[in-house]
Amino acid sequence: MKSKGLAYILWFLCAFSICGAQRFYCKRYISGFIYLFTFGFFGIGQFIDLFTIPNMVDEENLKYQALYGYQNININGNPQVTINVDARNHAYKTANNRKVSDTIQILQAAKNNRGMVSLSDCVLATGKETAQVKQTLDKMCQEELIEMTNLPDSGAIVYKLL
Repeated sequence: MKSKGLAYILWFLCAFSICGAQRFYCKRYISGFIYLFTFGFFGIGQFIDLFTIPNMVDEENLKYQALYGYQNININGNPQVTINVDARNHAYKTANNRKVSDTIQILQAAKNNRGMVSLSDCVLATGKETAQVKQTLDKMCQEELIEMTNLPDSGAIVYKLL
């Protein structure tokens, strides 16, 4: 996880003629080299970065979370891990004590995961076999509730809410 404070400290290196360090820190290598050799794009880029550093850091942190699946990050920037030690299958139930359908469970899992789920997420949410979950996902795609897509960074197949 990237720190806004460290990014601002790297930005301040421009006072020592080392411009663009904050860009390298936020994995913007091309513009980092441009800033390095043009003294922060003649000072204009360094000034603009003073206001855009929070967005650059937040964007990198979101990419990190999406890539590694860490949704819960504590104050120190470390992922919080939740372990389910009860292996029994507990289906979601409504207030009337009725079992909720697999479709609803998958949609709820996607909603809780920023609108995207993988096949394994759906298997865990429903407690059903992979073949049954694939059939449910295909049906949901046909009903235009979700769509199959790929993550841009890893190419992993995910199902996205529509």
